[in-house]
Amino acid sequence: NDAIIALDLDSKVTAWNKGAERTFGYTEAEILGKPITILAPDPDKADGPALLEKIHNGMHLDHIETKRRRKDGKIIEISLTMSPLKDRDGKMIGVSGVAHDITDRKQAEAEIRELNLKLKRRVQASETRYRLLFDNIDDTILVHDAQGNFFDINRGGLERLGYTKEEVLGMNLAQFDIPEAAGRIPRNMAALFRTGHAVFESAQRRKDGRGVPVEVNAMAIE
Repeated sequence: NDAIIALDLDSKVTAWNKGAERTFGYTEAEILGKPITILAPDPDKADGPALLEKIHNGMHLDHIETKRRRKDGKIIEISLTMSPLKDRDGKMIGVSGVAHDITDRKQAEAEIRELNLKLKRRVQASETRYRLLFDNIDDTILVHDAQGNFFDINRGGLERLGYTKEEVLGMNLAQFDIPEAAGRIPRNMAALFRTGHAVFESAQRRKDGRGVPVEVNAMAIE
């Protein structure tokens, strides 16, 4: 299905297979002898001459993504591989090229990027709503990992317990509870991770050292 094309040193078409006919819409009879620039989307901004100059300098170009214009005027995206054609003496006599239509793939990639952008915006909006709700609940909300290390606390918790957020994020459950309550942490954590939910009484330590009795309603988050 790939388009296979050959050009002479004047960049005129000398070979044109059926794949090229399907890809670009021109029959072999229509295109032979024509300059390859006939496929340029904008002749004034054509990249073909620059690519051909590289081939004339002995380079081999692999999978260059570019655009071309079909006979019907439709702009398509192609992956283009080009190499020099040489005679038996190693003298360059033309250029060979293989073009693969990647229009559908590029459109799919663009759609995926657009979908990812929309999803990112939705996630950002959800995060904003979550943070507004999180910070405006009067109850203390603490988020920690399985080892009890804190990585979030809401504004209500900071105001109630007298810590700054930076101070809390450097603490562990065992430091946060009064000693008697801290001794029950392993049992409470085991119940939480066994069922995914646990309710128990505890006592948290304010920054000024005072203990604050609390009822903890804990949920495990995967």
